[in-house]
Amino acid sequence: VHPERSTEAGRPAPLLAVAESGQGRVVTLATGATWRLGFAPDLPLIDGARPYDLLWLGIVRWLLRDASAERLTLEIGQREHALGEPVELSVRTVSASYAPEPEVTVSYSVRRIDGDARDEIAAEGELTTDGLGRASTRLEGLPAGAYAAEAWRSDDPRNASGEASEAPELGRAARRVFLIGAGSRELAEVDADAGTALLAELAERSGGQALVAIDGDRLPDRLPLAELDQLDRPANGRRDLALWSGWWAVAILVGAFGAEWVLRRRLGGH
Repeated sequence: VHPERSTEAGRPAPLLAVAESGQGRVVTLATGATWRLGFAPDLPLIDGARPYDLLWLGIVRWLLRDASAERLTLEIGQREHALGEPVELSVRTVSASYAPEPEVTVSYSVRRIDGDARDEIAAEGELTTDGLGRASTRLEGLPAGAYAAEAWRSDDPRNASGEASEAPELGRAARRVFLIGAGSRELAEVDADAGTALLAELAERSGGQALVAIDGDRLPDRLPLAELDQLDRPANGRRDLALWSGWWAVAILVGAFGAEWVLRRRLGGH
């Protein structure tokens, strides 16, 4: 509260007020003496940072909706996963000075957000961050569908239902949405039997051999070549020939100089 100002109702006026209007954010700081937070000798440092730096760094990040302004971030390896592919879920926690915060217990839950199983909890648990403020887990066996993953810190005030209550920015849950079996259905279930049969028929008609890796077939160490492909010399060899390496090149050179000498002698005689 402001020590020198008061509202019309006689209550102390706020020193710092924040508000959200639509997609925008507003901060009102009713003092011009915040610089004292950077020079007062009796103010302790917070994780090595001055209160002045923490104040303005937090204000700017909050106004810009910077994701790094959140003290808890949640990341998913990728937004779309193939059916049966594991989902990598990782969290990161930072302190008030945005330094890595270890030994923080983070709870998470994964809910369905589509179909008949909407709001059904698919996975939940707790993670404890390491020395770098990070923790991760792998979710496997999720059926096809759309999911929403949420994570919140242990110091997040929550009610018994698990939904976030009215709390400051610190207590907000991080949320990410991802899909299982999304995108084209072409690769959701691969059936190559028709193509395998066609290749086998082509190999039979052309006198070749069809190999199927799924049946355990292996490529031969040596591939036989047809008679028309047999060469007297290796096809992958290389041979360099110098321009003046043959007797014919010397003959041409001597003949050229000799003809030039004869012509000069005859033309000079006239």
